[in-house]
Amino acid sequence: MNKYRKFVGIFLCIELILIAISNVLFFIMAHINEPEIRRTQETTGTIYKVIYTQTDHKTLILMNVGMGIMFLLSVFLVMYIGKKILKPFHRMMSLTEELEDVKEYRKENVVFGNKSNLTDTNGNALEARNATVYQAIEDSKLKFFNSKNEKITSIEPGHAYATGDFLQKNDLQPGDKIMITYGNVKLSVILDGEAKDALLGSSMMGNNRFLLSKHDEGKLAAQADFWP
Repeated sequence: MNKYRKFVGIFLCIELILIAISNVLFFIMAHINEPEIRRTQETTGTIYKVIYTQTDHKTLILMNVGMGIMFLLSVFLVMYIGKKILKPFHRMMSLTEELEDVKEYRKENVVFGNKSNLTDTNGNALEARNATVYQAIEDSKLKFFNSKNEKITSIEPGHAYATGDFLQKNDLQPGDKIMITYGNVKLSVILDGEAKDALLGSSMMGNNRFLLSKHDEGKLAAQADFWP
């Protein structure tokens, strides 16, 4: 903001200087056109011709009024930019410095795939909604519950929970196996059931989430970038 204030000061000073220069030039031109006497010689004798020009004060006033309005508009514009655009942006940049109560933060790692990653044990494609999400239950900050409304706190390696209507769409039951192919990794997991997902569980959402063990999620993550 200090640099912007300096810029505004210089910009407005330049405008005032230009207004002053315009007035000086106007008065110089008016002085050049002051009344003058010219001498002409004719055969009948010497005749003096007086040429009179009057300074146009009306033009000077209108010129200064116009430049004054432009100057006021410039003042309004720079003040508006500073107050409505730069000041909120400056506050946002210094937000982390003002929040002294924030001591630490954590990342929730998620691996994104697509529905082509999913097949049954015979290699047949399974139906899923758009992109799929693979996540370790240990990393999740959300709470997930099974069909008995029991909180899911751990998942054994080789097992998984599916959210949404994935089981119903593919006529699967708890205990069935599916294959997850991701990059060079082929992961066979046993479905322990459906997990209730407050974020992606609705049929209106376009993704299916699969909760895995940290061990199995790590195999998939090795093939992809993390999305915090």
